[in-house]
Amino acid sequence: MRVIVGRKVLIEKLRKHPLMRAVRVDKICLMVLERTLQLFRDPARLRREHPTYRMISTPPEMLQSRAVELARLISVQAPKAQTNIAESQAFLGSGSLPTEGLRSFIVTVSLPEMSATELAKRLRLDSACVFGRIENNRVCLDVRTLNDEQLPAVAAAFGRVVL
Repeated sequence: MRVIVGRKVLIEKLRKHPLMRAVRVDKICLMVLERTLQLFRDPARLRREHPTYRMISTPPEMLQSRAVELARLISVQAPKAQTNIAESQAFLGSGSLPTEGLRSFIVTVSLPEMSATELAKRLRLDSACVFGRIENNRVCLDVRTLNDEQLPAVAAAFGRVVL
């Protein structure tokens, strides 16, 4: 959904455009927008209920301890896996902030007998559907996109695909 704001004269021009009828916002979109904006009135509730905002606002110290825990859990589930924790940059997305980076932490995983491409493929096809990126022949998992409750499931996926 896009929201257009601006000077009244320009908005009136848009209203009269023939395509306006096809792209106008319906009541459901307005309701979702209203509810989302209401969350911003209560920062604690916003952090609890809005997953994207929670990911963006997680402090680096919390991410680092999450990375340590994920690496530990992966080592338990897949003892042959070599894990490493590194600082990284997470990007907010390709939409409105394509180059805006946030400090983050990644857990890199490699296996002596399996390429990163094969490991990443197996993780994607696993029932947990774990998606990472590949750098320097290692699968990288950015913990900013995970919550603490998801860590055991991600680690278990490594245990299943490493065999």
